[in-house]
Amino acid sequence: MAHRPDGAPVAAEIEEKFRQAMALLEEMGHEVIEGRFPPEADGGAEWSIFWMSEVALLVDERANDIGRMPLPGEIEALSLHALDRFRRSSAADYLKAQARQHRASLAMARTFDGFDLIMTPATADLPPLIGAVRGDDAAFDYAAWVDRAYGFAPFTEIFNVTGQPAASLPLFLSKDGLPIGIQLAGRPNEDHRLLGISYALEQATGWSKRRPPVQVRLAALAIELGGTCPRNGAITARLAE
Repeated sequence: MAHRPDGAPVAAEIEEKFRQAMALLEEMGHEVIEGRFPPEADGGAEWSIFWMSEVALLVDERANDIGRMPLPGEIEALSLHALDRFRRSSAADYLKAQARQHRASLAMARTFDGFDLIMTPATADLPPLIGAVRGDDAAFDYAAWVDRAYGFAPFTEIFNVTGQPAASLPLFLSKDGLPIGIQLAGRPNEDHRLLGISYALEQATGWSKRRPPVQVRLAALAIELGGTCPRNGAITARLAE
C-alpha cells in the first residue's frame, strides 16, 4: 500500500522505492497485490489518548518518587500537553477511543484476511532536518507538531493498534543518500514468516554493506591526514601541529 491510511499519497521518491520493493518481491516468487487501508485505520486524534495516558502515568510515577510534580523546564512541552490533555479527559473518552481501536482491528483483519503480509512505506516522506519535529519549543503548537510528526510517519500506529508483528527495513537510499525504508506487517502470531521475508529482502538489497556518503568523505579526509578508517567506521587522524 503506497498511500497513507488517510488516503494521501507519499513523496515521489518514497513511492518509487516502494515499487522497487514490490518488484523485488515478485522476482523472489511472491505474489504482490496492491491494496488500500480500510477507512477505520485512520484513527486521527482520538487515538492519542492512549499514548498520552502512558506519558501521564510515567510523570505521576516519577512525581511520587521525588515527592513533587516537575518544575518548569524539567519536562518537554509535548509531555506537559499530554499530561494536561489526560487530566481533561474522562473514562468515557478512553472507552470511545478503545471502541474505535477495536473497530479498526476488525476492519484490518477483514480487509487483509487473504494476505500473508502487508507492505507499506516505512515513512511518507524523506527524513526531516534535525530539529524540524520538536516537542520542546517555547512556543509549542500541538496541532503543528501532529501535522509534522504524523505527516512524516503515518504507517506504524495502526499496527500498534492491531498488535500485528511488524518490521521496518531500511532497504534503499534516496538521491541524496538518505535512508528510505519499507514496513512489513504479518498476521498475528506469525512472526517467523515476517522475519523470514525481512531477512530475504535485506540479503537481496545488501543494505547492511552500504555506508552513507559522509563516511566515505570522512574516510578519505582521514587518510589524507595520515590517519586510518577501521572497518567499523570509526576514524582516527593525526592532525598537523
